[in-house]
Amino acid sequence: MLFLYMAGLILNDLMDFDQDLAERPERPLPSGNISRRAAQVTFLFCTLAAFALCSLPGRKAPLVMCLLVFLFVCLYNTALKGIRIIGPVSMGLCRGGSILLGAAMFSGKLDNSIALIMAVHTAVIAIALITMIADYETRKDIPVIAIWLPGIIVLGGLVAYRLSLPLNWRNTDYLFCLAGGTAVYFHGRTAMNIWRRRQVTPPDIGRMIGAHMFIQSAWLFAVNAYIAGGVVLLLWPINRLVVRRIYAS
Repeated sequence: MLFLYMAGLILNDLMDFDQDLAERPERPLPSGNISRRAAQVTFLFCTLAAFALCSLPGRKAPLVMCLLVFLFVCLYNTALKGIRIIGPVSMGLCRGGSILLGAAMFSGKLDNSIALIMAVHTAVIAIALITMIADYETRKDIPVIAIWLPGIIVLGGLVAYRLSLPLNWRNTDYLFCLAGGTAVYFHGRTAMNIWRRRQVTPPDIGRMIGAHMFIQSAWLFAVNAYIAGGVVLLLWPINRLVVRRIYAS
């Protein structure tokens, strides 16, 4: 999934080269820090690596999901990105597909169908909304209502899942609520900052995307994947250090 994600980011920059040249000249390609040829070669390498890693003997599901996610990524970057609503929804489907790819790769861990369904639906809607908000980076107005919706969607998905379970609480339920609540907090704080300054900035989008590390951890705790959930949480401080230089990391 990491290779697919990197391939998608590279393809996005390749397709947006002319627009970034005019509106975001500091980005790697228009600034000349990275050549377009190097980006194309790296995109090809990441794509081939992703398909190679998903080609597990005797298991077709990972390869099928890898192909679907790759198609969603290509469709978004080449044809759907500029279309209102459809473009952001296609980006949300990329994220939802990535969760299904994870389920296909590690089905022994993600065996809770309710958690998987809620995780996919929450990711698709929240990422679609964040993509819509990101369109306002170069504008002087803000989507006053939309900036709050990703956090609301995440909160709704987490609460709906917890209400679907028996009333007795397990240790993982507390971890689930703690990680999920932290994600909602970061979404809310970012939305408040946008509302106060009346401007959407690239770091705002980076913080919203970064909050999904806590959401991913919450869903892992929901299916008793303690170690994986803990590892994702430990990666968050590293993510915060990296985004100071590269906001979308």
